[in-house]
Amino acid sequence: MAELADAQPSGGCVRKGVWVQVPPRAQHSSSTTKLPNSTESFGIWHLGEVFGLRLIYLLAALATFGLLVLIETQFDSGFIRFTFGDVLVVVLVYALLMATGCITPVVAAALSLALAYAVEIGQAIDIVDRLGIEPNRLTDIVLGNTFTWSDIIAYTVGAAAALGIDLTIRRVWSPAGTPAT
Repeated sequence: MAELADAQPSGGCVRKGVWVQVPPRAQHSSSTTKLPNSTESFGIWHLGEVFGLRLIYLLAALATFGLLVLIETQFDSGFIRFTFGDVLVVVLVYALLMATGCITPVVAAALSLALAYAVEIGQAIDIVDRLGIEPNRLTDIVLGNTFTWSDIIAYTVGAAAALGIDLTIRRVWSPAGTPAT
C-alpha cells in the first residue's frame, strides 16, 4: 500500500478494503501555493489533508457542531431550535462525509438526506420503543422523538443548502479551466 501512496501523491482512499487512487489535481501557478515540506500543491479550496481527511470540511463540521451546541444550550423552542437546528444537522453530516475525500458532493448530499429521512421515519414508527430502548436525553437528541413534516422540509433545505453552497464556492474558487473536485 505504501507504493500506491508514493505513486499517487494526491492521495486516495480505501473503499471496501481496496485502495482507490484519486487523480492529481491540475496545477496552476496563479492559484496554488507550495506548502513547506510538501510534494503537492493545493488550491485555495483544497487546503490540505490531515490524516487523510480534507481539512476544510473538518473545519466546516466543527463550526457547524459548535453552532448546534450553542443552539441546544441557548434556545428552548422556536424556529432557531427546531427548524434551523434540523437544517444544520444535515449540513454537519454532509461536511463529515465530504471530509473523507472519498465521496462526491451530490452523493454526500443524498446520503445526508437519506440518513435524516431514516431518522424521521424511525420517529414515525416509534423505533426507540420498538427496539426496547428506554427513552432518554441522548436518544431524544440523536433519534428525536416526534415525527413532523416540517422536519422533512428542514432536512431537505439543509441538504440543498450544503450542496449549493459547496458547489458555488467550488465554482468561484476553482482555477479557470480546472474542474472543481
